[in-house]
Amino acid sequence: MNSQTVKFRTLNSSYLLYSKRETDFIYELNFDNKSFNQEKIIDLIKCNPEAIKFDSIKGQIFKNNLIFIDSSLPELLSYLLLYGFINNCSSIKLLSEKITELNPLNIQSIELVDIFYKYKIKQFLNHLSLGLKPDTVWNDDTDIYKNYPVIKYSSNLMYYGEDINLFKESVFNLAHLDLTNISKLSSLDKKTKLSLNLRVKIK
Repeated sequence: MNSQTVKFRTLNSSYLLYSKRETDFIYELNFDNKSFNQEKIIDLIKCNPEAIKFDSIKGQIFKNNLIFIDSSLPELLSYLLLYGFINNCSSIKLLSEKITELNPLNIQSIELVDIFYKYKIKQFLNHLSLGLKPDTVWNDDTDIYKNYPVIKYSSNLMYYGEDINLFKESVFNLAHLDLTNISKLSSLDKKTKLSLNLRVKIK
């Protein structure tokens, strides 16, 4: 391939996804939060997983973008983010393996469940890499597919070539959740809500 004809873009930071509010995943808790700190909440969820239920996503545009990619993504990512939060695990690859083991979406086919979660998560990461933003309607209308890009993260060349599957696998292996200060507790209509902010970075 002639390197002079290859399209590329350089990310300004290591984040594939970052938003202060639009990417908040909101969960409903069935216990009181009056004196609970984050550690106590995590302990309660670990002891009683049924005590928490995914409710919604703060940003409607971001939610619609996820549904546009795949209707199962909002719920799937809610499990991924929650499991990462309560176990302090940031590696999306490791989280994908654990989610596959738990099978929270109750995929019935044993053969399918082994590939289902990884495939869906890789698709999500691929769309982030190609420019999906949480506050902008995403219709996948991009000419990047005509000549798959060289994408650089910081000063490191992460991908070069035309093998899209290699590109997706590279992003999947390097992607991590940013778990720093992502949680917030609130009360609404006498219901306790836990908000977790989804942020994805390469490291």
